[in-house]
Amino acid sequence: MDGSEPYQGPLTRPRTSDTGAAVLGSDGEDKDHIGHDAERPPSSPSSFSDSDSDSHTSWLTQASLQPLRVVVAPFVEPPASEEHAEWHKLRSFLYLLRFGSRESPHRVPAVVEALDRTQASVLDLLAEWWSGRPYDTALPAIKRHQFLLALSASDRETFCFHFNELKDLCFERDLVYLNDAGRMRQLSYNGDSCNCKQSIQFLERSKEDMLESTGASYHKTMFSLYYIEFDPSAQWQDLDVDIATVRDFASGRAALERIGLRALIQVSSFDNAGTACPPNPKVKDFLRPLPSILNPCHWLSSDEPVGLPYYLWDIELRRTVETAGLRGPDIRYAIISHTWGRLREGCATESVRGVPWQVPKLTSYDVKQLPELIMDAGFAEPYLWLDLFCIPQEMSVDWQARICKAELPRQLAIFRNSSAAAIWMNDVASWDNTAEAAAWLGLRFLKRSYEDSSVIYQDLCEAYDALETATQSASSRCDLMDRTEPVEEVAQRTMAPAWFTSLWTLQEIIIRPDMILLDKQWRPLTVGNELLITFDSLITLLNELSDIQDAPTGVATLISGYEDHQMHLLARNSRLDCLILGVHRQSTSPRAPAVMSALGATSWFRGQTLRQFQSPEDADRLVLGLYPLDFVQEVRKLVGAPFFSCSNTVATLVIDEDTAEPAPGYPLRGTMLPFMPIPSGLLKSYVHPHKDHVGDFHDPTVRRWRVQLDGSVFLPRVAVIASNTMVLKTPFQAKCWMESNDPEDTTSRHTVSRTFPLQEWICKFSGEAHAICTVFHYERMAGIILHRVKDSEAFVKAGTFDHDWAGRDDHAKIALPFRTVCDVGWHVL
Repeated sequence: MDGSEPYQGPLTRPRTSDTGAAVLGSDGEDKDHIGHDAERPPSSPSSFSDSDSDSHTSWLTQASLQPLRVVVAPFVEPPASEEHAEWHKLRSFLYLLRFGSRESPHRVPAVVEALDRTQASVLDLLAEWWSGRPYDTALPAIKRHQFLLALSASDRETFCFHFNELKDLCFERDLVYLNDAGRMRQLSYNGDSCNCKQSIQFLERSKEDMLESTGASYHKTMFSLYYIEFDPSAQWQDLDVDIATVRDFASGRAALERIGLRALIQVSSFDNAGTACPPNPKVKDFLRPLPSILNPCHWLSSDEPVGLPYYLWDIELRRTVETAGLRGPDIRYAIISHTWGRLREGCATESVRGVPWQVPKLTSYDVKQLPELIMDAGFAEPYLWLDLFCIPQEMSVDWQARICKAELPRQLAIFRNSSAAAIWMNDVASWDNTAEAAAWLGLRFLKRSYEDSSVIYQDLCEAYDALETATQSASSRCDLMDRTEPVEEVAQRTMAPAWFTSLWTLQEIIIRPDMILLDKQWRPLTVGNELLITFDSLITLLNELSDIQDAPTGVATLISGYEDHQMHLLARNSRLDCLILGVHRQSTSPRAPAVMSALGATSWFRGQTLRQFQSPEDADRLVLGLYPLDFVQEVRKLVGAPFFSCSNTVATLVIDEDTAEPAPGYPLRGTMLPFMPIPSGLLKSYVHPHKDHVGDFHDPTVRRWRVQLDGSVFLPRVAVIASNTMVLKTPFQAKCWMESNDPEDTTSRHTVSRTFPLQEWICKFSGEAHAICTVFHYERMAGIILHRVKDSEAFVKAGTFDHDWAGRDDHAKIALPFRTVCDVGWHVL
């Protein structure tokens, strides 16, 4: 049944069982903390005797981690007994597919509203998997077994009820599996031993077929997601961590499969004619994929006031409109990320028809042509947000400055609430080479994932031949990462598009990593001339395949740019990414407003007066010349201990071999900060955000640490767990994972990574060194290594350490025995 029969409301309730036999057709037509208080270890902050007992826990706990079975529970009655758990699991899944998934024509508002942003994306991922893909021979075996399991506990009295409940929720494509399962189950009621044996054999065979099918990486991943979301037995310890991991992996795997299959269909002989690119492609004509990063900016509340931007661009009327005057319950708009600050012709401005302010005049394109280009792009949304047209640009005019000041801290809501998002790279002429490189990567993924493609995708087993064909097409340098432009000194030079070096666009992609990519003429990047490529899916593809050694030129260029711009960090979805990656980004305006929304640190900005906002930034109040001290302190307070706990690949103290003194330029400054400047010549080195865990407790001593204007940090109190100068009652002897300056090679400009007993490692340093606890949990403890600079009162952060405990039984060992709290008054450069 797919809409052929009315379904009685969005609430499934038990019906009186019909003991009559079912008549089966022959062909299937018809804010801060969640759930950890009870598990808080004895050594949690509440049990510390020092005065800093209000230390906060991990900001990761704000992420939505409830499985879908919790969402569906108010809408479906629980089963009569546990023996019907498999039936209830499938019924719950089918219920949400029918009434909550994005593509279902039967969506019910109450069900849709019960899903938060992440849960809705997870449901859509499962719906995409369950609906099947072209030539897929594995999914039918999985479905057949799930329907058989669902009915396996039914007896003569309950069969009709269980069968009809599933039938009411099934889409038509699944009725064949339900009917087959029903027939097999009814055979077992006849009392004939042959029929019973046949039914049992059918169930066993279907299980074998399913196990073979779930051996494929995509189906195995998606089945695991289905299990963890709907199976009530999936309640092992720390399920919240596990469910987030499974969701993230599943969304990435789905993106890889999606791109690979589209590329395979395109280059195969089966559908070449059907995948030709339309003559005048419009954004709305292509398939819009699901996100591969499900919960971007998960550290920020998802229930913040939504609202609309102050202004939007009316695409059809070609004018800027105040949203307060718009009518309708659902104002849909697309949003554009682009860069233009370094393209200005001095202070020159010009008028654009429909825009109620002067717009900066730019060197690389004519802003007067933008209305026509936007119209030709063919968005499905009637409105568009583009900063040039939607944020007033003349800061000397009070009314414009006032609106601008109100809109800048709202960038999170403005980007997050848009129904579509796009990157416009106005210096990329065409996506031809990039599309070929993405297709090659997709095919290479299929080849790596399925040694025998014919097992999964019937009649598409020539993936290897397709890859060879794609290699020829992907042999030109990639437009996305390697454009050429004429310059006066030489005939041409190669460089990445300016979008990759803008600080503002960094924040935008962190908030909306699912943005599609548009070239200079607003044409989208696609694969298979059908599927839009989003930035997060491209990152996922490169994360998976960046290690390949035999890539054609276009792919190699893409991988090189991915590494140069450290895009792998974006997949980690860390709160500190803006500050870490922002070190290498440029901004012609003050830097803090460019990243504050993604960090959630806007109070310092909202507290400014209009005159302060309009005045030039005071360089004397910038930490390391980058960010206002008030802003840095607000971020530190929000993030807690992880702010000081980033690891990096750059040694912070290097000793000159000849003089035995610190080498020129060392020790580095800002070693405790996530935006520590990287020395010239080491630009490919990078800083890693501390990996925060749900339930982490930040050591209460860290709350007193203070960032100074010169980038140093004052530590009035620390919790020492290992030292080469202090006599500790119980020094921490366990092995830890370390990323640290090399105490055995002090001339090295790079850190080392290894597992080693912590106390022994600290004793290898010449000069005073200590291991300081910053984070602990019942399963782990982490912190930083401080090393005193020779002939100085100052320290540098020399590295980080992380220790995972064997299990919960060891949680009492974490803080009290090892942690020695000292009042020290140290300065760390």
